[in-house]
Amino acid sequence: LPNDIGYGQKLFLCCRGHVVFDGPTGMNSDIWLPLQENLKKITTVCIYDRAGLAMSNAPLSSTIKQSKIILRIE
Repeated sequence: LPNDIGYGQKLFLCCRGHVVFDGPTGMNSDIWLPLQENLKKITTVCIYDRAGLAMSNAPLSSTIKQSKIILRIE
């Protein structure tokens, strides 16, 4: 399931052990699934989709981020 990382932004993260895999540029977490299945037997393994890929939300624009920061300050 997508995880809320703040500002309404959600990223897909799947953990099974203590290792985090970052997909190659432009690819989603599916590339790591076979390796995750093998390694989860001995450690926690996390795979995730960067913003805008697969099961994660699109990245927020700078304008939206700045507006939310300004609203928090005021």
